[in-house]
Formats: sequence, structure tokens, C-alpha cells
Amino acid sequence: MEREKAKTNENLLTKNIDSNHYLNSVCWSYIGTIEKPQKPKKSTLRKAASTKKGALKLTWKRDKKATGYQAAVATDKKFKKNKKTAFIKKNKTVSKTFTKLKRQKTYYAKVRAYKQVGKTKIYGSYSKIKKAKVK
Repeated sequence: MEREKAKTNENLLTKNIDSNHYLNSVCWSYIGTIEKPQKPKKSTLRKAASTKKGALKLTWKRDKKATGYQAAVATDKKFKKNKKTAFIKKNKTVSKTFTKLKRQKTYYAKVRAYKQVGKTKIYGSYSKIKKAKVK
């Protein structure tokens, strides 16, 4: 077992029981559990439709545990050509309209949720890809 420093009031040496539990090495009393942030669930893209000329609106199901979402559209299934992405910082926002897209082209869309922990973002899995033709 490894010896590590735990952030307690006295900053005592601790003994690692497993990856989440620590014991105080002086009196071997239980200190506590370190919680790992959970990854958001796989997002569900409900609709991808062209609302007006050169625009595509995406709508997805809300994830209450997420901080925000990342939406992406592209002209190919592998999201290599003409890719546009957008970060939606509010959890309650469940739609995004992409504008200035090529007309009469088929676009593929996907979305994923993320959770902000400090300065890092923990991403969930992408939704199933939907396709729509831009007016």
C-alpha cells in the first residue's frame, strides 16, 4: 500500500486502503472518502431540422446533472468536413441553431453533455448521429 498525504486539518500521513478510502497513519482511524466526479449520461438528440435558409436547429433532452452541452454539425458522418461546434454553457438550454450553413446540403448532427469540475470539463458520450437537409 502506498503512503500519501491527505488534505486534513493537521495534514497527517495516511495509508491508502483503496483508491477512494484513506486511514490516518498515527491512530489508524478512518478519515473519509474522496469523491470522483461522475461522467454525464449519454445525450439524446431529439431533433435536427432546417428551420430557415442556411440554418439547422438541434434539440436535445436535458441532463440535470450536466453543466452544459457541446453540439456539432458537419457535412460527413465522421465530422471531418465543414465541421461547426458550439458550447452551450447553460444546463437549461436544450436547443441550438447553426447558421451560415451551405444550402441544399445534408448535415449530420450530434450533441454531448459535460460537467465542469474546476477548470476541467468531463464529457459524456455523444448522442446518436441525426441527419437533416438544409433549406
